[in-house]
Amino acid sequence: MRVLFLFEMNILEKNYRNFNFFQRLNYFSSHCDTMLIKRKNKLVDPYFIGKIQFIECPFTNIFFYLFFLVFWTIKERQKFDVIITGPGIVNFATYFISVFTKKKWVIDIWDIPFRDMKKTTISKVKNKIEIEILKRILKRADLYITSIIVHYELEQLKLDPKKIRKYKNAIYLQEIPLLKPRLSHNEFILLVQRSSFDGEYGLNLIIDTFKLVSKYINSRLYIIGRINQHVVKDTLDRKIKDHIIFTGFIDHTEVMQYIANAHVCIIPYPQIVDLQQIYPIKVIEYLAMSKAIVYSNVEGVVEQIGGAGILVDPPTANNFAKSIIFLYKNPDKRKKLEKLAKKRSKEFDEYKKNEQIFNEIKAVIK
Repeated sequence: MRVLFLFEMNILEKNYRNFNFFQRLNYFSSHCDTMLIKRKNKLVDPYFIGKIQFIECPFTNIFFYLFFLVFWTIKERQKFDVIITGPGIVNFATYFISVFTKKKWVIDIWDIPFRDMKKTTISKVKNKIEIEILKRILKRADLYITSIIVHYELEQLKLDPKKIRKYKNAIYLQEIPLLKPRLSHNEFILLVQRSSFDGEYGLNLIIDTFKLVSKYINSRLYIIGRINQHVVKDTLDRKIKDHIIFTGFIDHTEVMQYIANAHVCIIPYPQIVDLQQIYPIKVIEYLAMSKAIVYSNVEGVVEQIGGAGILVDPPTANNFAKSIIFLYKNPDKRKKLEKLAKKRSKEFDEYKKNEQIFNEIKAVIK
């Protein structure tokens, strides 16, 4: 099998090792002939040099890049058997490539294509037009590999269910570090993280929870991720400010050490579509590092944890606090959950996932 990847992002091991596109490139380049057409300004990790044949587009502009994709693939169509794309703009070009080359086309969907983030009247109209165009373009693909839940936003694209192969996110389990806690205080350590955090994603709920917990337990809360300044100020006005540490956005190696330090990891997400439909990588890391997890009833997270934690429903500060205090008072229960978490993490091995995807794609081109 000869595979041509059309991904328009940087390919860097340090930042993206547990991202779907990196995993796919890594596995496929070790098991078949693999090519990738990259834009001139996109970076490639030296790790892939020699494993993947890179064709560099001479243009940095995205639209010139798309034209180059169509031109090169039609001219060199005898060099590949199947095209794999991500969920981005490159699919507009791949539609024409598929028409003219008659090659099999697989779309790797790890995020919602063309999501409307601004939520303005103009952006909603623009997004509606994009979705209508995408529906017509994407239906030509031969296979859809999904790493998100399909019955939320993805449903509006009306993809053929017979072509969909459903997966969850996965990580390099064998590289989870064996870190020991570095605790300088005799405190019960709680951790919550998100790349970007504000009240909408459960921050206020966690602050209210910690206010209750700290009345009964000598504890400390670590909040990892970017936080809007006004949210931080509002929080720091509270009496518990000396026991809350805001780390900001930090390197992944540091994140893993904070997870190792924690007695309980908390997932306070509200039931909004953005969070219901995803399988967060951080959840798998909690499981793989044998952490007791207290979490709200958000579909993707519930599927991931599978009972290896304490589900809080309804997700009120009082209910979260009760669950955390229970784990503090019952260390045997906490240790049992830690063992269940480690066992559960085996379900999210990237090698097994990519092996299955590889075989699915091989079957498509036969």
